[in-house]
Amino acid sequence: MANSVLVDDLEVDPAASAPAPPADGADARKPQFVTPADRIDAFQDGLLRGIGSSPDRRAALLSRMIRRDASESIGYWLQLTVSVGIGTLGLVTGSSAVIIGAMLIAPLMDPIIALALGLAIGSPLLSLRALIRIVLSVGVAVAGSAVITVLLPFHEINAEIAARVSPTLLDLITAVFCALAGLYACIRGTSDVVTAGAGTAIGISLVPPLCVAGYGIGAGAWPVASGAGLLFLANIVAIITVGGAVFLALGFNRVDPSATERAELLGEASAVVRALASRFGAVFDRPDAHLLRFLMPLALFGIVFIPLKAALDEVAWEVTVRRGVREIVEKETRLVLQTKTRVERRQVDVTLVLLGTSEDAEKTRRRLDSQIRQFSGVIPRLSVSAVTDARGVNLAPAAIAPPTPPGEIVEEAQELVTAGLALVWPEESSGPLVAVDVGRRGAGIQVRLLHLGPPLDQAAREAIERSLAGTLTLSIAAQDVAIPTQPIKGLESDERALATALSALESTEGLPGVNVCYTSPKARPRTVRARDAASALDEALVRQASVSRSVGVGYQIRFSAYPCSLGPAEKREP
Repeated sequence: MANSVLVDDLEVDPAASAPAPPADGADARKPQFVTPADRIDAFQDGLLRGIGSSPDRRAALLSRMIRRDASESIGYWLQLTVSVGIGTLGLVTGSSAVIIGAMLIAPLMDPIIALALGLAIGSPLLSLRALIRIVLSVGVAVAGSAVITVLLPFHEINAEIAARVSPTLLDLITAVFCALAGLYACIRGTSDVVTAGAGTAIGISLVPPLCVAGYGIGAGAWPVASGAGLLFLANIVAIITVGGAVFLALGFNRVDPSATERAELLGEASAVVRALASRFGAVFDRPDAHLLRFLMPLALFGIVFIPLKAALDEVAWEVTVRRGVREIVEKETRLVLQTKTRVERRQVDVTLVLLGTSEDAEKTRRRLDSQIRQFSGVIPRLSVSAVTDARGVNLAPAAIAPPTPPGEIVEEAQELVTAGLALVWPEESSGPLVAVDVGRRGAGIQVRLLHLGPPLDQAAREAIERSLAGTLTLSIAAQDVAIPTQPIKGLESDERALATALSALESTEGLPGVNVCYTSPKARPRTVRARDAASALDEALVRQASVSRSVGVGYQIRFSAYPCSLGPAEKREP
């Protein structure tokens, strides 16, 4: 061993101890083998640090979501109950500020994010607990809102309620962005969580749709309940789908929840939860479990996407057709004095008052019908009226008192009043107008307005009188005849209720636009008062144009502009 050296009495070969030179000039300080999994892990860690968090927060966040104590549960249900009460009352009173307060209090975002995390990492206990809490929360919110609605003395669909019964694809997209904000606040866990969480709570709106669904159930307005339910489903599906994708992208699937789950199950008092967790664990341990966990949110996303996309297409159609109808009307060669257009639910309604003769009105109607039908693809409902004097539609009161009108003015006034009311009648607040009677009153005109809904308030009646006075250049006196649309009950024992019903029946005799919904018991009346009431009602019902009879408890009657199969809260649905 000529080349050997003795180091501490050990013979060492220098050639054997020297490190081999790196192949292809590679740096010996860098690892020689980097797997794709290592690159993915490094990317996930970098992404997590990029949003202001750290890899060690994964296990901490998972542990916080899995572990649960009694005080946390009590606080959750207290917050949910309070938010449901505030949200329901805010909706029925139309107060946006109160509704926002309910959004901020509502704790429903936490279990939904927990379910997204449980599905992403394959935690049966976290998924089970979150799913149970979500289902119970939905039941409590809907039932609580329904009970409050039943106890209310009125059931009116206002703008706040209506805004949550017709969701579109835009609501789903909004929920996706709000879900991202909520996940950011949850994962980062710093001082800006409060701001991001508050904005998310307001934007994604979880409890108000449930309150509207409960309102629809309590008021018997099933389209309202189903529309609000679809909005809530879209929000929750967006959170679960986006949440699962974000948790996977940030590497939370690398955290093993087994130890935390075992420790939590040891302290779980409910045998039912332990049994269900065991069954969930068996499902999650299947080889294809990851596909099930990933495909379930995607399938739900696709299910809600279809009706929301159809609703968005409907809104786009309405906007396009409304603009097109306006342009068609503006191109009319005749002088159009007043116009009113309503486009909704594949229906186009146009009311037009123009300067000319009745022949001009008919020609204009046929021309508009052809153009609107070709543009919109639907058959429009057109009402075209003509006046020979432009002063006939002047909305300002006449400056000079007119002379006493001749007798034949009443017939002409009937047409002008009908056309004028089509433009100014407040249907949203006073219900549909079903009959208009015009008669002489001294030197002016008396107009009897029969409608289904609440009475006209003083301001609305004065506005109608001023508008019609300008239309006719005559003094106008409007007589309001409001037919109640809420059920009139206790007719066999309550004399005031019976008098109200008989008066309404007398006012609506023979009117085709009024449906009378009559309920009576199967058994014959036992008292003299009840027999007299039943007899009087039967005599009055004979003279009605449309009567629907049904068997129920006691005698009651309801007036509606729509078929009696619709509930009272649906009276304004077209």
